[in-house]
Amino acid sequence: MTDSPAVETVVRSAKPDVVVNAAAMTDVDACERDPEGAKRLNETAPGILASISRDVGAAFVQASTDYVFDGSEPAAEGTTPHPLNTYGLTKLAGEAVVRGAHANALILRLSAVYGWNRVSQKTNAVTWILEKLETGKEAMLFRDQKVTPTYAKTAAEVAFDLWSRRASGLFHVASAIRNRSSEAHCDFYGERRPSSDAASCSLPGRPEGRGNIKEAYAEIPRVP
Repeated sequence: MTDSPAVETVVRSAKPDVVVNAAAMTDVDACERDPEGAKRLNETAPGILASISRDVGAAFVQASTDYVFDGSEPAAEGTTPHPLNTYGLTKLAGEAVVRGAHANALILRLSAVYGWNRVSQKTNAVTWILEKLETGKEAMLFRDQKVTPTYAKTAAEVAFDLWSRRASGLFHVASAIRNRSSEAHCDFYGERRPSSDAASCSLPGRPEGRGNIKEAYAEIPRVP
């Protein structure tokens, strides 16, 4: 993504109808350690890709994040952003750069994206918990956050649906589940066990918390 000449060569060669940019530096702590790297990947690169897409006549979809807000209240598209960290700051700046480079760009703000990654072993908010439970370990989670997770397939379907309608602008995309992160995941896979500072999840009735977790995960309803 940060190799602009290579990116331009690929896009011009492919001649796509639409370009969807889901690449980002999403590790919040890593963004704090390397703010310049976060800026390159989350702000500069999307702007360049949007510009190239515009030049070849392709639509452009940019995946953004709920981290552009401070979490003090539920956020709609009209809520004023107030990022609290480098990740949120660079993603918000990326939105502005994309809009400046491609007037008809679609920007989708996603939240706690989850799904099975067939390309790499990188975990997400849900698969990290599942991996802990599959190995009989507790997944320690905070109680001070509410989140509306986004199923990756749903996000992709929404992106292409909006593109097919020739929509542009800013949209918030999430599934229909909203709860405290500690409670939502425990409700899916086991019982809640309160503690003073954090919550932990385990699978009841299964040795060492093991079980067919992937089947349980596959049964989570998807909301278009």
